[in-house]
Amino acid sequence: MAYLLFPALSFLAVGGILFLMTNMQVGNLFGSRRSTIITLYNGAFDSSSALFLIIKLLHESGVSLRAAFLFLSACSVIHILRTFFLLPRKFIPYPLPDRYTYGVSCGESKAANTEVAAKSQTHSAAEETPLTTNAPVKQERTFRECLLSRFFIWHLLWLSVMQLRHYLFIGTLNPMLQRLTEGEPSL
Repeated sequence: MAYLLFPALSFLAVGGILFLMTNMQVGNLFGSRRSTIITLYNGAFDSSSALFLIIKLLHESGVSLRAAFLFLSACSVIHILRTFFLLPRKFIPYPLPDRYTYGVSCGESKAANTEVAAKSQTHSAAEETPLTTNAPVKQERTFRECLLSRFFIWHLLWLSVMQLRHYLFIGTLNPMLQRLTEGEPSL
């Protein structure tokens, strides 16, 4: 339905980046390969638009658009369920503590918690030190100060220009390909 296209695209654009950001922390589970996993997530997110080329080719070979989009929706539901039920409620720490578990019982295992509690009780007397009152208190910045900072404004401007360049490329890709192939659809 054509009237659902604009809201659906808006939801995809906004929701997709949120799932990307929440799932990037999975890279923390892989130690020295952390940057590789984060790069793979980002690459999968950026190349997902190429999936529509595959859907177009499948449609031309006889697969209905409804079946293709229902399959994509089922894959998205699996991804959403995995995000909500397997990721921890807060974050995956880096570096990982010993015996850290991932999944339904996220956090440290109970055996590790009892060991940590036993160690903290034995070392509590040695670690108690009085707080110094002369320590400088770091002033926290307000949300408004962060929004009005030069760093945020320049970053917002840079991101906006990059998005406009990206949309310009997407918008002009089809006419450019038609011009290069001289209108031959098989090419």
